[in-house]
Amino acid sequence: MKTHCGRIGAMRLAQRETLTVGWVQLALSNLDILNGVFLNAARSLSVGYQQPLQQQQYSNIAVQYKLLCVKFVIDAISSGSESRRLSDVIVAETLILAFDEVGTYLVALRHPCRFTHG
Repeated sequence: MKTHCGRIGAMRLAQRETLTVGWVQLALSNLDILNGVFLNAARSLSVGYQQPLQQQQYSNIAVQYKLLCVKFVIDAISSGSESRRLSDVIVAETLILAFDEVGTYLVALRHPCRFTHG
């Protein structure tokens, strides 16, 4: 598995395969996590393209998937079921959303037109 992530790249092959297989199985078994995977893919594509039109198209797609993910988490938290609020899927979806926010923030920091404080 080729990767741009230094931490995953530094793992032994067996660890990488276990991590990848675990996430893939979780994503394929749950539509809400799959939406999170698509969010991450669309966000990566929006940053990877040089053409502004393609960047905007993938950014729009990422926003659509993000809204689906946020709705899922809100619905889960507001449900009366204690087990539903604390499930692995909810934790994974929340982590996906958090990583998306951090990634968006880091991209904004590198943007040449970013706002400055002062």
